[in-house]
Amino acid sequence: MRIYTRQGDRGETHLADGSKVSKDHPAIVLNGHIDKAVSVLGAARSTAPEVLKEEIKALQEMLMSLMAFVARGSKEYELPGVESLESKIDSIQERYPFDCYSKVLDVFNKGKFVVPGESLCESLLHVARTVVREAERYALQAAKKQALDERLVPFLNRLSDYICVLAIAAVFEDFVSRITQIVMRELAKYGNFNLNKTGGGAGTMYSKGMNLDLALKFVDAATKRASEIGVPMVIAVVDESGVLTAYSRMDGALLVSCDLAIKKAKTAVSLRMPTDKVAELVQPGKPLYGLQSDSNLCCFGGGFPIKKDGKVIGAIGVSGGSVEEDMDVAQYALSVSSAF
Repeated sequence: MRIYTRQGDRGETHLADGSKVSKDHPAIVLNGHIDKAVSVLGAARSTAPEVLKEEIKALQEMLMSLMAFVARGSKEYELPGVESLESKIDSIQERYPFDCYSKVLDVFNKGKFVVPGESLCESLLHVARTVVREAERYALQAAKKQALDERLVPFLNRLSDYICVLAIAAVFEDFVSRITQIVMRELAKYGNFNLNKTGGGAGTMYSKGMNLDLALKFVDAATKRASEIGVPMVIAVVDESGVLTAYSRMDGALLVSCDLAIKKAKTAVSLRMPTDKVAELVQPGKPLYGLQSDSNLCCFGGGFPIKKDGKVIGAIGVSGGSVEEDMDVAQYALSVSSAF
């Protein structure tokens, strides 16, 4: 099938109702702006943090639906209400409050314009925002001449606001990612790091470092306990560097638990503390707030560091049941490990 049809070579195209119009028809011109925004958003999505990828993709799909509305002709299409965008904006601002990012807060308090460039994703989102602003100005001119639906103007205005807060979210995620890398690098220098008096307390002493034989004994002990409570689990053991040393998936264990068990173990060894303690410290206002956005970390119970002579030599991660069940299985393996 050829991509070209030659049907548009005379500068004409069709609206959704089949009517033929010139390619400089207001609806076609506006859709050209929107199409450009969709493409730029695609570039932004390819560089976006994992937590924002689906949100940006959903926005692209929304814009494609908007294009169908613009080019509907006499066909009936629904235009989403401005309220739907406002609820999305409010949701993002709740997840990424300005007061958690002092630079953004300073910009908004002093009435300055945001200068893009903190990350590639943020910069591309701002390009998309300016394209939508351009589309809004064109729609306003066309609406005044009754050539386009006037409802498009407030919708496009709010759409640019939505993309703006997405850009701020991208800056925040990039900031968190960089800080996380610094924290991880610094923590790796210390074998017995303890964020607070109780943070790194879980663990058991060993005369030998982590190796395959020892890791498999942890897996066997955890598997035994999981069988006792009747919950199929995934068990992962990593060494001090976070490298997977032993891994087991019991029959019937959830697929999602395969990644979670490893993430729990890696989080516990990276931060030198149980993951349930990490969960407490990533709450708003706590020392590690923001780390919960890192897709490589798991901030709920089921991961515990393993110690030798006060030094972390690895960690165990368990997933498959409730948080309490995961913790119970991991703690059982630690409690009987003195016999290893």
